[in-house]
Amino acid sequence: MTIDHSTKNKLIDFYYNDLSINDFEKWLYENDYLEKFDEQIYMLLIDINYKDKEEVNIGKRKLKDLYKIHYDVPIEIDKTRLILNKIITGELAIDNGCRILADLCANGNSFIPIVFEGYSSEIERLGDYSFYKDRIIKDAKKLLEELSSF
Repeated sequence: MTIDHSTKNKLIDFYYNDLSINDFEKWLYENDYLEKFDEQIYMLLIDINYKDKEEVNIGKRKLKDLYKIHYDVPIEIDKTRLILNKIITGELAIDNGCRILADLCANGNSFIPIVFEGYSSEIERLGDYSFYKDRIIKDAKKLLEELSSF
């Protein structure tokens, strides 16, 4: 099933708390694309009481399962692709991108090479990433290519 990137990115941002609950809920009610494109996910999201934190967490777990079924890829893979693209294009600072990738790796996403944890640690220690910049971008491109098979 194909879905536009903007909608996928909103779902990913909601799942990973990169978008406030209020902003996501507002987007959900103002945007009819998801309702037309993927009624099952739309109905799941619209039924959530966004004022109840536990209900939001349950909804996110269900979204994760449906995301994989409907879009043929785990949400973690798409999150990683999003971060890698932003690192490569310069839309996301390399130090922040490495930290996010290191966190994803540490949370059990073993498809992310541990080298990103090393980069994150070294950048934090040095306070600068200029020495590693070319290697990080090269590794980001390599991982992005590897993830294209998903």
